[in-house]
Amino acid sequence: MVFHLSVIALFLASLFDTPKREFKFNKELFYLLILCFLNIALSQFNVYVLNATVNLFLAIIGIFVIVKYVDDIKGMYKIILLSGLINVLIYLIQYLGYNPFTPDSGNNGGMLHNSPRLANYLSLILPMCDIPFAIICIIVSVLIKQKVLIFISSLFLLLKTKNKKLILGFLPVLPILLLFYPEGRSFFYKTGHISVRLETYKNVITGFLVHPLSGFGLGVFPWGQDKIPQGVDAVIYSSVLQFICGLGILSLFWLFFVIKKNFKFSYSVSAISITIFAILSAFEYTIEIPKLWLIIMTIISFYLIEKTKKEGVIC
Repeated sequence: MVFHLSVIALFLASLFDTPKREFKFNKELFYLLILCFLNIALSQFNVYVLNATVNLFLAIIGIFVIVKYVDDIKGMYKIILLSGLINVLIYLIQYLGYNPFTPDSGNNGGMLHNSPRLANYLSLILPMCDIPFAIICIIVSVLIKQKVLIFISSLFLLLKTKNKKLILGFLPVLPILLLFYPEGRSFFYKTGHISVRLETYKNVITGFLVHPLSGFGLGVFPWGQDKIPQGVDAVIYSSVLQFICGLGILSLFWLFFVIKKNFKFSYSVSAISITIFAILSAFEYTIEIPKLWLIIMTIISFYLIEKTKKEGVIC
């Protein structure tokens, strides 16, 4: 509801503002929407596929408005930092025993409901908040026992050094260091961790090969609860895999086309943000969490704005 109302509010605000930059015809968005329409038809107008497509379309509208009209990105960074600090403060209050948001659930995660979602959220906003906030995130990650936040925070601090050798040396070492983190060894066998995820990926890919061209439909989980192997979570721990399973094999070519044409890594805030978003999307179900849609939309928009400033227009 918040996402829908926010997109409507952005659109209404754009009617009273002057465009700050041009947003020309975009082949990537055109091909994506064609894929979605094809997917709707192949799924026989399944209500879940229709709903997921509408949400995707609203996100595109939101990105269009932000890219075309937003001028003060640094001012928005301050708002995002404030929202992150508010969530951290609320989490600390919950950690001390008072939980005004989910009092009966036992879940502490600020306004994000639980700790994995909070870890994903803090990871996404990290590059916009700079080094002091990263240190806060590392402290919070120890409290909430979310290793993904430790990884992203540490990677972010290394990226800020702009030392390529240090960064490349860090990537293989950190998973080993995580073994010495409290409960770190559970990373390899507990529900939701590596062994379970690998088993889930294997079963998802096997199921996907049954419908490689059409996919299972955007937003539709590839199997029913009764068909999930024992001990495997009823979640695909990869938004990228979920996307490909939903739209079919053509979506894989679309992703390759988008990455090749649009992404070139730099040490800018938006490039680091989009890199972290890509990492999370590959190994977490980040896009499937509605409370993260607004920040995801913002991250993509800021990256496109930076790209627009370098190239003149988005085309």
